[in-house]
Order: sequence, then structure tokens, then C-alpha cells
Amino acid sequence: ASAELKNRNEVSVQAGVLNFEGDAHIDAGFAYGARLGHYFTERLSAEVLVFKTDTEMENGGNLSALYPALAASYHFRFGKFMPFVQAGAGVLRLNPEGAGATNNFAMHWGGGLKYFYKPDLLLRADVSHIIDTEIGKGTHDLLAVAGVSWLFGSSREEAKKVVEQVKQAVAQDADKDGVTDDKDNCPGTPAG
Repeated sequence: ASAELKNRNEVSVQAGVLNFEGDAHIDAGFAYGARLGHYFTERLSAEVLVFKTDTEMENGGNLSALYPALAASYHFRFGKFMPFVQAGAGVLRLNPEGAGATNNFAMHWGGGLKYFYKPDLLLRADVSHIIDTEIGKGTHDLLAVAGVSWLFGSSREEAKKVVEQVKQAVAQDADKDGVTDDKDNCPGTPAG
């Protein structure tokens, strides 16, 4: 069974690869990061994400890349499978060893697939095209990552169900006639 999503939150940890455009002269590197999101409806969510990569430049120097961003996603639901499309923007920080770091506005678009392994545990894979907008030097990079997501927080409907269950559990029926004491016109009279 898959969970209701509206008003729930999602935290994800992922790892994969960040592949830089060929003329950037940067080797592909192992990427890892996390996402924290919120579902506004069953289909629409927003998230904050950050991914880091440590790699080498083709000239032999080391390079650290960091991509924090905001994104919006639209989901499609097919039972336990939930493909989605996503677009967002952030800052692509490239920090080559021995040189100053650059911080460039970047946008990304892409998509992925979430699979409900358990109601609150999802397997997730994302592929994003990151466009570094540095004038005259902008690159088109590819981020491909996979990992796990956890859903947390309650939807309003789930909260109402829990409140009703608590009320029923707390309600007393001293004479065990199936009518709670607060509504029983004949307290102390057993069923029958």
C-alpha cells in the first residue's frame, strides 16, 4: 500500500555521478547529497537539495563542486510507482585546488522515479540536466543519483483518524453494553 502524500514531508539521501560537459575539462565524479521536500498536493512538491562532488580536472588538479538548489516536482502515480518531472535553480560552486572558487547561477531540469518499497520508505532515482549559466562559459552537466527517501509527518486526514481512534480508546463503557458512558441512558445496565 502506498501512503497519502498531501502535507507530508520527504527526506532523501542519494549517491551517483556528476558528469561535466566535455569542454569543461573536468572528470566525472562521485556525487552524494540529500534532499528535504514537502508535498503540497498528491502531485506537487517542492524541495531543497544539496549535492557535492570531489573530482579531478584534466590538467591533474583536484576540484570540489557543490550544488545547493531549490526545485519543484510534479508526480504521476501508478500504484507503487511514481515517476516525476522536476525543475529548479541554485548555485553551482566550483572550487579548483590552488585557485579561487566560482559561484554561478545554475538551473536544472529532469525527472526520476520513486518506488514505494514500504508506505513510508521509497527507493528513488533522479537524472538532472544542470545548466551552468556563466556567460560565455556555461556548461551542460548531468547529475544521475539514486537512493532512499523517508516520508514523515501526517496528513490532515491521517491526523483526524488518529484523533478519532484515541477518542474511542479513551471513551469508557463501564457496563460493557457497547454504549459509552457519556451517551449511556442506562448506566450500570449490561447489554441485553
